[in-house]
Amino acid sequence: MQAWHIRFPLVPDALPQGFSYADGILSVSLRFTLPDAPPSLAARMSKPLTLSAPCAPGDCVTLACTPAHLTLSVGGILMDEEWPVGDAVLPFPVSSGVPEQPPFSPATVTSIDGYRPPRANIGDCMPYVHDGIFRLYCLYDRRHHGSKWGLGAHQWTQLSSSDLRTWTTHPLAVAIDDPREGSICTGSVFFHNGAYHAFFAVRMCDGSPAELTSAVSADGVRFEKTYRVFTLSAPYDAPSARDPKVYENPDGSFSMLVTTSVTRGGEKYGCLARLTSPNLEDWTVADPMLVMPDHVQPECPDCFAYRNHYYLVFSRSLTAHYLISDTPTGPWRKPAGDDTIAGGALKVPKAAVFHDRLIFVGWEPEGGGWGGIIRIREAFTDADGKLSFRELTV
Repeated sequence: MQAWHIRFPLVPDALPQGFSYADGILSVSLRFTLPDAPPSLAARMSKPLTLSAPCAPGDCVTLACTPAHLTLSVGGILMDEEWPVGDAVLPFPVSSGVPEQPPFSPATVTSIDGYRPPRANIGDCMPYVHDGIFRLYCLYDRRHHGSKWGLGAHQWTQLSSSDLRTWTTHPLAVAIDDPREGSICTGSVFFHNGAYHAFFAVRMCDGSPAELTSAVSADGVRFEKTYRVFTLSAPYDAPSARDPKVYENPDGSFSMLVTTSVTRGGEKYGCLARLTSPNLEDWTVADPMLVMPDHVQPECPDCFAYRNHYYLVFSRSLTAHYLISDTPTGPWRKPAGDDTIAGGALKVPKAAVFHDRLIFVGWEPEGGGWGGIIRIREAFTDADGKLSFRELTV
């Protein structure tokens, strides 16, 4: 597929074929074809991809497409985007190549509680603290998981702060740059040997199992994919592996927790698989960190030490629960009373310790469907390790 674009001033009565304009909204729908597409992908592609944007007569409109990215801009501002596969069935003439996009311009956000990007949503949050900077990586979402024919097309965006008061937006940290990628999913970040290492699963368009992989960055802002794939072996269920959480063990080695299932006595149980590594590259399968009493898989795990206890966090149906231990690998116990993070007010939250303050960040649905706005809470612990939660004050 070649890169192309079409640019025109909006004249409501003289729109290119395939475009429509009503009530101040310009829309375009395009179909894409891919020879020999797997049946599951072909079924998705039977529907067009639709982009829309508020627009006024006379505005300059640009629709541009690369093999992995379709954008609709008005007056040079990106208003909507999609992530195609294959070749577009073009009902209008186009020009080759795509216009150069303006450079990313960082913005300052004075409060991230309730924040969402312009015309987009926030999904699963992945906070990480290094060198006094609180980096909040999040899944960037459009259409409430509906982009790319329902595959989500999630990517990692980031905000950062040195004081939890003023936040800076950054360009996409890990983006879809291959049309085979259906979504860059939830994961974690760890700094080691002068570089930031991001670990995540990639949901593939062809319906094949998601791939556990990684990306590396010198500055924690822009990551380069390694294309190194980590796999699980028996007794774990490799095809369902996702949500890798990487952290350092007390002895200097590393652990990776992975959402999946484990087979025991001929039955499958949801679990957090555990892998270990001396260098963040070579991973060895270990015993599971947690096995559930049923088949439901514990999602988006987090594991960390705070004060005198270790905590294991996981989500079921978007609600996070936590367990406490006196050692890094358990045994794990439930806290007395409520074992949820902030009573379930934060969806799929994870934590980071910032100047000895335990901060959880998740999201709250808004606008219908998956994804919404950021929610942030501070946690406090008692002598037994039980957590309580308050709105963040800075």
